[in-house]
Amino acid sequence: MINNKSIFSSTTKKSDSAAKKIIFMLILAIIFIAVYILNQKTHLVSDDFRYTFLYENFWPKESTPRITGFTDIFHSMYNHYFMWGGRIVAHTMLQFILMFDKQVFNIVNSLVFVGLAVVIYLHCNVNKSINLPLLAGICFCLWFFTPNFGLTVLWASGACNYLWCSLIVLLFLLPYKRYIELYDTDNDGVLKNIAMLLFGLIAGWTNENTGGAMIFLIMMFMVYYKFIGLKIPKWSILGFLSSCVGFVLLAIAPGNTVRNNTALEKTLDIVGNIVKITTYTYNMSVVLFVLFFIILIFLIWTNSNKNLVREQATLSIMYLLAAFAGIYVLAISPQISIRTWFGPIMLIIIATGNLYANININNMNKSLIYSILAVLLVFTSVQFMVEYSVVYYDIAKTYDEVNYQIETINEEKAKGNLDIKVKNISIPQTDYNAFLGTRYIMDNPKSWFNTWMAKYYEINSIAGVK
Repeated sequence: MINNKSIFSSTTKKSDSAAKKIIFMLILAIIFIAVYILNQKTHLVSDDFRYTFLYENFWPKESTPRITGFTDIFHSMYNHYFMWGGRIVAHTMLQFILMFDKQVFNIVNSLVFVGLAVVIYLHCNVNKSINLPLLAGICFCLWFFTPNFGLTVLWASGACNYLWCSLIVLLFLLPYKRYIELYDTDNDGVLKNIAMLLFGLIAGWTNENTGGAMIFLIMMFMVYYKFIGLKIPKWSILGFLSSCVGFVLLAIAPGNTVRNNTALEKTLDIVGNIVKITTYTYNMSVVLFVLFFIILIFLIWTNSNKNLVREQATLSIMYLLAAFAGIYVLAISPQISIRTWFGPIMLIIIATGNLYANININNMNKSLIYSILAVLLVFTSVQFMVEYSVVYYDIAKTYDEVNYQIETINEEKAKGNLDIKVKNISIPQTDYNAFLGTRYIMDNPKSWFNTWMAKYYEINSIAGVK
């Protein structure tokens, strides 16, 4: 079947003009600046304060030290694994980045967001000419369809768990996708085998439902290799096995049991969860699914090569199936959080973008397709700018209110008052705000967050007042 693969005859990479390359980089620069501005206006919140210290307990102790180096992080994550949970990769990255000024996180986090857009683009556009509409579409999708943007992109703890870990997973998956389309240039050497072995362990240890979806997708990739007559390379097997090991280490962490025992008892309702998950998925991604089917129709209409259509549709469906696996596995979870949709939504974006990247724009349909793209670009850009301004105002308002709290804390400390009351912030208005849905200062000075914030600012207690 390899000899008849249309993929290689119709999507060979062409020489890109300097203008295309400049515009490509300009789009990425705009995305970086847009996300960086929002990062700049977002303070640390919720678990961020706890993870600046050595993890010893859910509650702070007087002797609990701040994280100052790798030895502290190692000790902290050892405790975390046995006391709270197995997401060692995510929380190691978090504790490392929190050792530095928040400005460092702002820059790195914005780069990771841009990196995610690029890796999604590479999954869709393997060895093809630069596709500017595809890149722009991916960036818009990341803005409009990312679940709980504030909690998964701007909140430091959430970003390390979802944004950063999803980048790791998609980077690890990239060779599996590229091998299908560039099999003749694949290197199955020792270095690649070792790299995939180590990388797989890390990727599998990132996040429960996204890691499971990744392993399922790898299995489908290897079955597909066999189906189309490709040799299954050693690196793919080693990567699969090590990712399974990483996932098992994540899942069997003794801290998972400890954490579940401290949570409120809740009866597991699998049928109810399936209904809830289906509703959430529909609300979050119905537009993406509509785009998927519209683009699939264009792919079929513009390509006379049925092999290419069949192959690319199959690959996109594989990404969709992995996404659904990552979503519906949540049915066995007693608590379902919207932010756990982050990884699966990224897979749905790839599935859609992969179809678009293979549309054959020729002289017969060029005017129609470019007209549609122009209208979509204008409409979506206007909608983005309007929404971004609303989001910025909301986040900036919270930022100013938290600044006022910090000023109050510093002024009271200077007076020798170590039992401080600060004015509560107003309720955030958009889910792009990291303070919506996270723990923050409560009226009760003995609440878990208040005690960690008091330790962070080296005071006896802190409480919120209206």
